[in-house]
Amino acid sequence: MSAIGLDIGGTSVKAAAFDLASEDIREARSDAYVRPDASALRAAVRDAWARAGQPRAECVGLCLPGRFDDERGVIDAAVNLPALVGARPVDWLPDELAAARVVITAAAEAAALALARAAPPRHR
Repeated sequence: MSAIGLDIGGTSVKAAAFDLASEDIREARSDAYVRPDASALRAAVRDAWARAGQPRAECVGLCLPGRFDDERGVIDAAVNLPALVGARPVDWLPDELAAARVVITAAAEAAALALARAAPPRHR
């Protein structure tokens, strides 16, 4: 199984691609941006993905720069990137990733999951 995580930040997009079979991890970052619109953000996502080697993934994890409305599938609040309010994050994905299972999460949730998997409690 392979997965890619994309962290849509206030100044750039960070990507981390992981292949479970080989345990290979590739990381990349897009060029920096300042208050991008949805089109510039789509370009930054593609840039980070390309710099990570354009991996195919069965699962894509998206960390978003704001609050996500699950029912409508849009960002409904984004303090650092207000132009993204109303945007559909899945529209930013390259076609090769859009077909994968997409999981949208907050950065804190992703960090907690990564820590739990990297260093599980010794008593379990």
